Amino acid sequence: MQKYAALKNMDLSRGRRITDPKTFWEKIMTEKIKLNTPIKVDGVLIHELTLRKPKVKDLIVARRKNTSDIDQEITLIANLAEIPNEAVEDLDLSDYLNLQNWLKNFLFPATPAN
Repeated sequence: MQKYAALKNMDLSRGRRITDPKTFWEKIMTEKIKLNTPIKVDGVLIHELTLRKPKVKDLIVARRKNTSDIDQEITLIANLAEIPNEAVEDLDLSDYLNLQNWLKNFLFPATPAN
């Protein structure tokens, strides 16, 4: 438990102590994805999306709201990035495929070869 307490206050990307434990959890629980083509969300040009790691409840919400696989995926990405579904629909296809691949790594993690 003591190891965990020390870890909780470290910025693992730089090996420095961080003053706000919330910052630590945000770094672990989110990932920034740079967009090849920026999109506008509420009139603001967005060059990268910050997505939090998906939870089971995110998948449940996406499935309840939508019947098609693509609509479920769009809803899931929108919820994780905290942007409207329409913003995901406006993404350049290469950016969408990049997000889709990022999401796939969480839903279907690779298993190590024996």
